[in-house]
Amino acid sequence: MNRNIFFLIVIFCVLLVAPTAYACDPLGCMFGGSKQDALILGEIMSESGDLRTVKVIFVFPENPAKALSEFVSLKNLGRTLKEGDQIVVTGLQRVVNLTDEEAKLITTGKKYLMSLNKKDDFYVPSWGIYEITGTTYENARLVETRFSDYSALQIFINSGGIEREFYFDGDTAFWRPSDGGEAVQIYPIINQAESKKIEDKIFQSVQRKKNIILYSQIIIVTLAIVGVSVFALRKKN
Repeated sequence: MNRNIFFLIVIFCVLLVAPTAYACDPLGCMFGGSKQDALILGEIMSESGDLRTVKVIFVFPENPAKALSEFVSLKNLGRTLKEGDQIVVTGLQRVVNLTDEEAKLITTGKKYLMSLNKKDDFYVPSWGIYEITGTTYENARLVETRFSDYSALQIFINSGGIEREFYFDGDTAFWRPSDGGEAVQIYPIINQAESKKIEDKIFQSVQRKKNIILYSQIIIVTLAIVGVSVFALRKKN
């Protein structure tokens, strides 16, 4: 009897803890692609009421169809979206990180990081929409930089979605580089030299990503050529 009571208590504790163990804050959910159909950089091309036509500048690998697409093609093979596509976003009043007035300022000509979900023929906000400047993920800069979260978001953007391990101690933010290096304080920035080190680390991260894609493409093309050659020889014989 006592053993049964013990197991019931254990089960209760597991059920109580499990939901929070897998929960994530909006930033963490965005970085992990949780309940998110698309994460893009996009430019507002036109607007009509609550509708915004958005041209896709960059598609982050945190999209659901990310598996192997980074390693197969620079054209985002297998993704639901690709650079140059135009989508329609609606429901901006539901953006979690903006007030209604701020959402109304999402206008033609401006560029944004957008976390979105697909709904029928439209996309609607998911975890947040953040205004940026720049033309690529590498030179994009957040317009707003008030909080420690924005420092993490900036590194995430400039790494093309590779760097997403961050932790916070009060108002201080730290980044754990994906290469296994020591954690770096990213907010508040200690000095200009540390800021330069962070930029260099992000650049190295992006270069590693490009090298992996390039080598993967070379391997795939080589295997394809070998396969075709073997098939042609067998058919000839």
